[in-house]
Amino acid sequence: MDNQDQEFLDKIINLIDPDPEVGLYIAQYILTNSDKVKAFLEKHDLDEALFFPIGTIFYLINLPDDSRKETQRFKDNKFQTKYMKQNITLMQLNADDELKKLLNIDEAMIERLISRNQELLDLPKPIRYNDKSIIKEKLENVFYYLQKTGKGQTEQINIILDLFKQEGFEDYSEDESPERFDRIRKGYQEPAINKFRKIYGK
Repeated sequence: MDNQDQEFLDKIINLIDPDPEVGLYIAQYILTNSDKVKAFLEKHDLDEALFFPIGTIFYLINLPDDSRKETQRFKDNKFQTKYMKQNITLMQLNADDELKKLLNIDEAMIERLISRNQELLDLPKPIRYNDKSIIKEKLENVFYYLQKTGKGQTEQINIILDLFKQEGFEDYSEDESPERFDRIRKGYQEPAINKFRKIYGK
């Protein structure tokens, strides 16, 4: 693989997940099952921009429950490690007056970064991991994209309902029912749209 191919692969992996290890596993699955993902997009007349986001959902719902839990736990641990390392570096830099002067670094800015990182580290982490938490996280971008491209709530939910049914996820392979529709609406679609409305005000 030449440098250009590696750069392209790295971009794909980062698009799928900010953690390269998680992103690599998902990318391998999606590229291996690309025909299935493309067929689903064509079936629902969805843009190719959803190839990797929808492919990620295919990957996650085909994982055993315990594997999804461990994936989320792994991501949370990597998140904490990242900001802990940053804070150690920042505190060491803050204690070195000579280096701060040479680099022209504002001490107040260092303090702000340390405080921000600590706030992120102090965010509560689940004591018990839900195997669907990572599915909920990845569906946020899917629902937001569907919303931005003019898909109504019912159509959005039916698309994911069909995906779950096709892949035999939980009891969604059984006949469609209002209860399963509402489960996706309350558990995934509405929380995703409400989150983006809070962020973007739309």
